[in-house]
Amino acid sequence: MNILICEPNLPPYIKSIKGKYGELQEIIGDNVKALPLNHPSIIVMCNEDHFENQSKYETHRLNIPGIFVFLGRENNRLRSLSEDEINEIIHTIRKEDFTLI
Repeated sequence: MNILICEPNLPPYIKSIKGKYGELQEIIGDNVKALPLNHPSIIVMCNEDHFENQSKYETHRLNIPGIFVFLGRENNRLRSLSEDEINEIIHTIRKEDFTLI
């Protein structure tokens, strides 16, 4: 499955994984948290510990601290992102984050 990974101070990049929970933990960290998103087929997952320990003076991409990932979602199951979804996510990030330009 194709996911989009966002790391601080780096452009987002696509990574292909098998879709195992352990793979997400390797990327994000042990305490994986799904964030609400106003999109029916895309979900964001991040490390919940980063929310509890973030400094209010730090800047974060899309106000999400640390590394986070975008995944596709269908019928409450994770799936690969489509090329159109990846382009939509990058376009949305580009509006708020100039590190992509």
